[in-house]
Amino acid sequence: MATTVFNVANHILKHDKNFDLLQLIKLCYLSYGWHLAYFSDPLFDESVEAWKYGPVIPELYYALKHFRGGVLPVDGFEKLVVEDKKFSSDSKELVDVVTAYYGQYTGRQLSALTHKKGSPWDKTYKGIGEIWRRIPDTTIKKHFDKLKENMKK
Repeated sequence: MATTVFNVANHILKHDKNFDLLQLIKLCYLSYGWHLAYFSDPLFDESVEAWKYGPVIPELYYALKHFRGGVLPVDGFEKLVVEDKKFSSDSKELVDVVTAYYGQYTGRQLSALTHKKGSPWDKTYKGIGEIWRRIPDTTIKKHFDKLKENMKK
């Protein structure tokens, strides 16, 4: 059963690494992609959209946009947690691994990573004048399946 992006974001912030909003959004997206690759199910209910500056989960962005440019509080989002949408220990473990690996990068570095040619964002975003477009889960899964396969080599 999928959780909410707020539950995932809150879990990521518990890592106490002083993340900013851009990092948090990208870590949620990367967790979502890896979850599709490993479990073939979405991690959270909200959709991922291709915006000018990369993949974004709009609900998360709009709820926290007033923190742009600043460090997010580690324990300030308890009110956004949806208790009846908790996620499994396997999903939490995957989010922990993603956060440990990608959490060392700045928001700009993560943004560059998610903008690479051939990425789900690149395949979905059409450019000038477009505000957003939903990135299909099938496109995200295919990309992360390829990354997973490349890890085995």
